[in-house]
Amino acid sequence: MNKIKKRLFFRVDGDVGQSSGLGHLNRVLKIYKYLKKNNFKYIDFYFITKKHSLGHKLITQYTNEAIIDPKVINKQNFFMSSDKVIIDTLGIDKSFRKLINNSNVKEVVSFDEVNTKINKKLIIINGIYFTKKKIINKNNKNLRIYQGANYLLLDKVFKLKKLPKSYNNILITSGGTDSKNFLYNLTNFCFKKLPKNFRFIIIIGKGVTKNNNIFKMQSSRISLIISPNNIKKYLDNSIATICSGGIVMHESISSGRTTFAIKTYDNQKYAIKYFEKKKLIFNCGNIYKIKKDMICNKIIKIKNNKKKIVKVFNKNSSYIDGKGFERIISILKTYINN
Repeated sequence: MNKIKKRLFFRVDGDVGQSSGLGHLNRVLKIYKYLKKNNFKYIDFYFITKKHSLGHKLITQYTNEAIIDPKVINKQNFFMSSDKVIIDTLGIDKSFRKLINNSNVKEVVSFDEVNTKINKKLIIINGIYFTKKKIINKNNKNLRIYQGANYLLLDKVFKLKKLPKSYNNILITSGGTDSKNFLYNLTNFCFKKLPKNFRFIIIIGKGVTKNNNIFKMQSSRISLIISPNNIKKYLDNSIATICSGGIVMHESISSGRTTFAIKTYDNQKYAIKYFEKKKLIFNCGNIYKIKKDMICNKIIKIKNNKKKIVKVFNKNSSYIDGKGFERIISILKTYINN
């Protein structure tokens, strides 16, 4: 018996770093690709995202699905009761919340959400924002909360834990975008400061523009990796990671690497402070005041301390086990099939 067709809407944005960045969009695209690949043929997919944005461009590039500008959704009867809605916008915008509240949608899923009143029936998945606020459910049967590092959606390869292959490589990444010149700033400093036996793996995200200064750095000690499908193999080949406080910080922790995190956007401060208290990262300040000397001095110290490297590996890799993808997919399968 054929299943009745359902509509699944992803409300997500992505930009070069003005407000959203690309972490939320990448998460949604991973979920979409899994559902599309695993015989969810009874679903019609839709993306609701801002028109003329980087997110809009990437969705067009990686999918053939319909894209809707949130500004044009103003009809109270736009959504049907059988529709499924997944929100990943780091807090729902007011106009969309009003639209959802006035619709016939039975249940909504929202990632990194602290507002429990989005919908009458709500599933919250906080793999990152639990560091900002731990939500307590006081016997509300219409509210389900999944929060903590176990619900951090990373690629499935992060289940595999490996000690560094090289003790000379440093990985530097700003995440999906680099509007604040993170890559050049850190690479240029560390290249000059660290001994010449160190090599640098620079991960360049999808939103990094072609005129970025990082492309001007040419040396046999520098490898530029442009838009890799997965950075796990590069993390496995590095002794330490210098990164922004977004999803790449979590990937570095899960890989068991010594992690130097820099706040590039204000919403990253909660996770950075949380993992700093857990002694899983070094907090290296914000993008405008980076503790560069501290980073280089600690890298030099850890290079030849293999016992320390193994200790960090065991602690970090066990805290974020890399199985969040499977947990989240299980939750979403039940949500979609109900």
